[in-house]
Amino acid sequence: MEVHNQGEPIPAELQPRLFDPFKPSVGASSSYQKQRSLGLGLYIVHQIARAHGGRVEVRSSREEGTTFRVYWPRRTA
Repeated sequence: MEVHNQGEPIPAELQPRLFDPFKPSVGASSSYQKQRSLGLGLYIVHQIARAHGGRVEVRSSREEGTTFRVYWPRRTA
């Protein structure tokens, strides 16, 4: 599953901390800083994916935009 947008990219130095609880996902210099957030949304997504044996990845650049991908394990019958 993936979510993609062409908005302002997430700086590379912030990406490793995106899934930490109570950490805003963007830096103070970003236009996003005006938004109020507890910083729990990406943490919750990450925890749900992990609980089901999956993972979440992010790629972000000015050229490609930002994409969050959630990988779920393949279920065998």
